[in-house]
Amino acid sequence: MFPRVYIVVYLCKTTMEKKKHMERL
Repeated sequence: MFPRVYIVVYLCKTTMEKKKHMERL
C-alpha cells in the first residue's frame, strides 16, 4: 500500500547510486 510517488523516488535514488558506483568502477 505504498504511494507510487514514494516508489518512484526510491527507484530514482537506487538508480543514481548504481550509476555512481558504475562510473567509479
